[in-house]
Amino acid sequence: MEASRAALQKSKEYDPHHELWLSLVKRWSNDPSLSSWSKEEKIYFSVTLFENELYNGGFEQYFSNSSANYYAYAVMGLRDLGAEGSLEILVEAASILFGADGPPDSQQARWGIMYMKNHEETDIEHILDAGVDEHLDQLDQRFYKSSKDIADLLEAYEVKHGLVVPFLSFE
Repeated sequence: MEASRAALQKSKEYDPHHELWLSLVKRWSNDPSLSSWSKEEKIYFSVTLFENELYNGGFEQYFSNSSANYYAYAVMGLRDLGAEGSLEILVEAASILFGADGPPDSQQARWGIMYMKNHEETDIEHILDAGVDEHLDQLDQRFYKSSKDIADLLEAYEVKHGLVVPFLSFE
């Protein structure tokens, strides 16, 4: 019971990293093109989206959702962070689904490739080809095993580039 109370209390504590994320999500809702954002903000946001989508539903979910609209920044960010293993897995997943050109920037275009290829129906609920789906599942598992340091790398990145400074509490 005490552990539960302590966990609840900790969840109520101010977290500048969480506040940074909330501020970016709010800004994104007003500027989904990220046109007014700094390169560092775009990278931080895109890599965080990528990581969240992967842990929530894998590569199929990532590429199906609007999060993959920022694929180029996620690639740039993983490279900048030094997360080479995760970068390699992301690029491999993109190649399996979209070929050497990588994913289109448009969610609708990605759906067309992922779900409509070789289908006459227009229902996007088609599952991917079994072989592709299995390969993506394997990449999901590789990512889960190799990506444990992304959160720490993101935290170091936000500190290095001053992204979290406006959210630090100086009592």
